[in-house]
Amino acid sequence: FAALTGTAVATAATPADMPENSWLTLPGTKLDAVQADPSQYPDLQGNGFYTIVGAWNRAVLDTKRMRLVIWGGGHNDYYGNEMYAFDIATSTWSRLTDPTENWSDCSDTNADGTANSRHTYNGMAYLEHVDRFWVSGGALNCTSGACGAEPTWAFDFDTTTWQNMQPAGSHTTGCENNAAYDPATERVYFGDAGGLYSYSYDDNAWTKHNDDNIYAMTSTVDTKRGMLVMVGSGNVFAYAIGAQDFTQQVWTTTGGDALVEKGSPGLAYDPTTDRIVGWAGGPVYVLDPETK
Repeated sequence: FAALTGTAVATAATPADMPENSWLTLPGTKLDAVQADPSQYPDLQGNGFYTIVGAWNRAVLDTKRMRLVIWGGGHNDYYGNEMYAFDIATSTWSRLTDPTENWSDCSDTNADGTANSRHTYNGMAYLEHVDRFWVSGGALNCTSGACGAEPTWAFDFDTTTWQNMQPAGSHTTGCENNAAYDPATERVYFGDAGGLYSYSYDDNAWTKHNDDNIYAMTSTVDTKRGMLVMVGSGNVFAYAIGAQDFTQQVWTTTGGDALVEKGSPGLAYDPTTDRIVGWAGGPVYVLDPETK
């Protein structure tokens, strides 16, 4: 790993204009500006709307429309299951759906057929080849708590409808899971404390690959090498998914201990620079997959 020191705050007008190694603050882009009206949905507020992101949740990138998609809440934090998207070109938020008001306590499916909100952890993905938002696992809206949301869901952006996929096979459903979509195999690779799995939308089926204990890590796919790489909780793991070899490789890396020790850090593979990029507050780190 290399820490990118001297990271600047960019003065660019848009993300497209940003110089290398910089952050850009986008004024007027607070998510709560487009939130479902709390006076209309008082029973959904839980511990506050901010927990739609703040409580154990992630986002995914819709690469067809170039927007960041937010969906979360769960447990006793925020009970709304509405979906939000941040358009990168216009730097604006929109609400894609309205929340289900009468959500089902501790049940995966609401009475209106929508997916109940949850702590998603890292269990979400965007499936490029079918243009679907995908989620499985996590901690549901549940006043008595607990993880274990087993069903597999897909969301159609064009019709704004949820589908409970009811696939063949199954997977374990603990907390602190992770998921990453691989465009080459067109599968979602999903890891948690019960092992490594993959889900095929086209076959609508789960496959278990091993019993590895994968907990509080974040995964990304190195598309150049066909490698699934996971970072967090003191470990860096890798799997040669391009070769269909699911033997866990334990990578010994240098320079990034402060990032690696964090639970579920931010992680992505950048094909332009051929680096894995990680962040968990503080410096941004990049990992060279060849030299480690």
